[in-house]
Amino acid sequence: MGKVFNFLSIKNKLILIFTPVVLVSMFAIGFFVNKILKENIYNGIINASNNALLQVDNTIYNYFETIKEDCLFLSQNSYVRKLNNSLTKYLTKKYIGEKSRKMKPSKSKGYEFKIYKIFKHYAKFHPEYAYIYLASKYGGYVQWPETKTKIPYDPRKRPYYMLAKSNPGKLVVTSPYHSGIDNVIISTATTIKGINGGIIGVQGVDVSLKGLTNLIKSIKIGKTGYLVLVDNEGVILAHPKNRKLIFKSIMELGIEDYFIKNTTNKLIRKKYEGNMYFFQVFISRALKWRLIVFYRESEFVEKVSLIENKVWGLIVSFSIVFVVIIVLISYLLFRPLKKIMSTMRTMKSGDFSVRIKNISSDEIGDLSKTYNKLADDIEKYKNELEEEYKSLDQKVKQRTFELENNNKQMMQSIRYAKTIQSSILPANVETQKLFDEHFIIYQPRDIVGGDFYFFQKVDDLLLISVVDCTGHGVPGA
Repeated sequence: MGKVFNFLSIKNKLILIFTPVVLVSMFAIGFFVNKILKENIYNGIINASNNALLQVDNTIYNYFETIKEDCLFLSQNSYVRKLNNSLTKYLTKKYIGEKSRKMKPSKSKGYEFKIYKIFKHYAKFHPEYAYIYLASKYGGYVQWPETKTKIPYDPRKRPYYMLAKSNPGKLVVTSPYHSGIDNVIISTATTIKGINGGIIGVQGVDVSLKGLTNLIKSIKIGKTGYLVLVDNEGVILAHPKNRKLIFKSIMELGIEDYFIKNTTNKLIRKKYEGNMYFFQVFISRALKWRLIVFYRESEFVEKVSLIENKVWGLIVSFSIVFVVIIVLISYLLFRPLKKIMSTMRTMKSGDFSVRIKNISSDEIGDLSKTYNKLADDIEKYKNELEEEYKSLDQKVKQRTFELENNNKQMMQSIRYAKTIQSSILPANVETQKLFDEHFIIYQPRDIVGGDFYFFQKVDDLLLISVVDCTGHGVPGA
């Protein structure tokens, strides 16, 4: 790897170095952003749940506050406070043997009829009320609307009466009770203070929770989220997905009572009906009931996946853009260097006339200026050397001409000296006269030699001389 890296250009090295840095940084940012978005989505679920829970809680609170005010208002009615022993009692002997009996206060006369008319008129403007009634301390009872009641019926033994009697002067709310397939009734009651100041009975108002059930059903949390209303005993009062579970135990949902009592205002992940759900428990301030939010985990995962795809799409896009920018910057940064290298190669081939143009004002520009100055100096020295060479060449040619001329003259002199030398050496005719058989070897090293021979006959004597001069060749001659 190191050897391959050494063979790469600086531009490619920078790209190779910075590209992983950018990619690692972008993917680190992606993981960080993805984590934050997951937390935001998670917090968004909690916020949506809290908003829905607060909305329902405020509705429940206002709903029952209004009922309490109405109940108190009725108990303080001047005619109601005149409650006496004239109300119908469903304990008398004449009803013995009957299992139930239809109440008929509208057919009665006197006080009971007037009380019934008050209740009927009040109910006309409060359609959400299921029953309006009062019970006297004597066991008498009057109610709107007229319905059947079991025989015997003693209102003083009913939960609403006993709870109100044990809390005189206060407004009380009973535990809900089931009425019909999907209807839940809850009673609000308070004691009735007579004209003389004593407790003479209990005023009560029953309401149906159908309205609350419909409200809860209408509230949507995301695509799959919904609310379930549970009382403080763990009994389901409203379930928008399955009305058959109304008035069943919370255990029917597969959720232990422990979670209901100990996980308020927390988002819990739990399996329900084969799917993973987030659920949150909220305690209502009005009746201390539990509001449970169910939110399918798959919707959370879907939102997270959608966000993740967008985030990673952006990360990949930005990574590509940054890599392109790195390559572009490397190209723009090293393009002037490539020009300098190309110009230097041209200089290497012997062309010193090429210069770098469009010089920038950065360090590469300074390098380009330095190169141009160097090229100017080299070209100057080259021109000077060429001029010097031309001058020397001219001198050499002149000197060569002179030497050749001198040599020619010298050779002419030497050849003439040879002629002279040859003229003083004995001729072959003379030697043949003196010797019958003979030979002479005379080979000068150069054209002329320093050695020579001589014959001369003097009377009967023959003088032969061979002379060796100091030196060889022309110097000897």
